[in-house]
Amino acid sequence: MPNRSIQPQYYNFQEELDELYSKSKNGESFSDLYSLIIDERNIKLAFGTIKSNQGSNTPGTDGLTIKDYKVFSESEIINLVRDKLSNFKPDSVKRVFIPKSDGKDRPLGIPTMIDRIIQQSFKQILEPIVEARFYEHSYGFRPLRSTHHAIARTNFLININKLHYCVDIDIKGFFDNINHNKLIKQLWNIGIRDNKVLMIVKKMLKCEIEGEGIAAKGTPQGGILSPLLANVVLNELDHWVASQWHKFPTDNPYEDNRARYRVQKTKTKLKQGFIVRYADDFKIFTDSYNSAKRWFHAIKNYIEKNLKLEISDAKSKITNLRRKKTLFLGIEFKAVAKKNKFVAQSYVPKTTMKNIQVNIKRKIKMIRMNTIPAKVSELNSYIRGLHNYYEVATQVNKAFHRIAYHSNKAMYNRLKNNVTFHTDTGSNKGYKKSRYKTFSVEGIQTIPLANISHSSAMNFSQGHTIYSRESRIKYGHKEKALHMKQAFAYLERNFVPYRSIEFNDNRLRRFAQTNGRCEVSGIEMAYCPEMVRCHHVTRRKDGGDDNYKNLIIVHELVHRLLHATTSHIIENLMNILMLNQKQLDKLNKLRQNMNLFDI
Repeated sequence: MPNRSIQPQYYNFQEELDELYSKSKNGESFSDLYSLIIDERNIKLAFGTIKSNQGSNTPGTDGLTIKDYKVFSESEIINLVRDKLSNFKPDSVKRVFIPKSDGKDRPLGIPTMIDRIIQQSFKQILEPIVEARFYEHSYGFRPLRSTHHAIARTNFLININKLHYCVDIDIKGFFDNINHNKLIKQLWNIGIRDNKVLMIVKKMLKCEIEGEGIAAKGTPQGGILSPLLANVVLNELDHWVASQWHKFPTDNPYEDNRARYRVQKTKTKLKQGFIVRYADDFKIFTDSYNSAKRWFHAIKNYIEKNLKLEISDAKSKITNLRRKKTLFLGIEFKAVAKKNKFVAQSYVPKTTMKNIQVNIKRKIKMIRMNTIPAKVSELNSYIRGLHNYYEVATQVNKAFHRIAYHSNKAMYNRLKNNVTFHTDTGSNKGYKKSRYKTFSVEGIQTIPLANISHSSAMNFSQGHTIYSRESRIKYGHKEKALHMKQAFAYLERNFVPYRSIEFNDNRLRRFAQTNGRCEVSGIEMAYCPEMVRCHHVTRRKDGGDDNYKNLIIVHELVHRLLHATTSHIIENLMNILMLNQKQLDKLNKLRQNMNLFDI
């Protein structure tokens, strides 16, 4: 789900987004989107989302961060956005370079804060329209979808469809070379036919890049709207590939796809193949070397002629998965013989294993230099993130045993004088039965590196979308389970400094106990862990402590309401939260503990 601190339903805006998705799904076009973009509900939602982003404290070329905008009232923010859009001219984009794993730098473009709010306002309206038209097996930068879904699809094509040849096509500098005119035409073809909206999007694309001048092509990585526009560009490729086999039109309406594929294979000269894409990283899986060669040249030709993009011949290749591995989304895949068939096996790459060891040793060194709980929490967050990502690799346990073998030596040698070592780590981290060696700093235990086992990646349920009430009800439990896992990682990573170990540990336990819900309003916070606040029932200055029973998990808006004393702030928050009488009674009871008046 998108990282939204305030969900659309809080501003009674969800129905409008659902309607856009439904109409687009039915093939309708849209000529009046600008009025929705400047709707005050949409702007307030955009501001709340940008405010909660981790990058909101990164300034653009004007030097302003979200803190500079928090002082404005809601009406002032709305007027700022509307005034700028009335005669839109984007501010220059700040250029920064992020090092990549291959030693090269990735250029990022950081818009100013006001431009980020505007881009988010556009994204919220355009996304449901394009989501309805996107190909089902693209997984990057889309609501609810993840790398694990792309990995699950890869396993499916190798295991079930028995497609053991893989075509890799690498697009040179994809984000930096997107053709602006082509992109605007693609937006028009996908149903976005509001000329004012298209004109503003084109201005966003042609923004000035600090130190480089006006962008003649490309969309800056780092822009809020860039991932969505990139998917629009490659959606044309997705559907073209699907039309060659997966969605090939036939006279006979086959109820079973497998029967249709058998006919296509035996009675036509079509090349069998399926595309799996995550952003600009994609693969075509097929059944033979001859088909792979035909796909290779067909896609290369299509991208160069139709999308006006260039292919890297050095990085593009065909792989026989029965003989060699292919790298996709940081995991290596191979088709391995097992009994009378070939099955997909996946591995953590050796270069990745070495990088993990280097990073672990660096974090251990930081703990040795400054033995504080926050540093251990940072190490735990890193390890948990590795486990969550690589657990879908079938050979992950072997890989992490090797990593742990080398890293545990470094832990012992560097930290033996600072920490307590354990072979049985106690109950509240869940490793009591694992018997893996770990250590603790001031009571915070590390997560054992080797304590990981394979967990199968699950295919994405194609009927699932955030823009349908029926879908939200049907798939809500699956969605929340995934986001609870991510929320735990976020909360552990964002250890609250200058608070006791007891407070931080009970904060996590309380969040788990409430199943990620605000204990006053009932708001689901698994999707927006950055809005989680831990409130003391009895204030510390009144003798309250960090005991589990004295803490309560609430949403940030509820926390602000708990402490609010100004009438207009209370009124605004009440209009957003819409608490029922039972919830209001609970809130007032907590306010009474702070000697504040009832609302």
